[in-house]
Amino acid sequence: QRTDFTAGPFFVPPARTLVDTVLHWTPRRGIDCHLGVYNLTDQRFWSYQEVRHFAPDDPRVEIASWAGTYANFTVSLHY
Repeated sequence: QRTDFTAGPFFVPPARTLVDTVLHWTPRRGIDCHLGVYNLTDQRFWSYQEVRHFAPDDPRVEIASWAGTYANFTVSLHY
């Protein structure tokens, strides 16, 4: 209801609630490990910043969507 369409129609992504979990472990001083598992509920979503200038029927809307559960693991070494 608060979206201004005076410049013409554009794609407004639907609201979603995402569930992520992130673990941080420091096995010893100077070593940090991070494990993140993202989008645990496997919701399809869009970042408003990426699609805010696209028309509703623009094919780039499909390409800009995110879907699926994914993970990331990083190890940081500090001296």
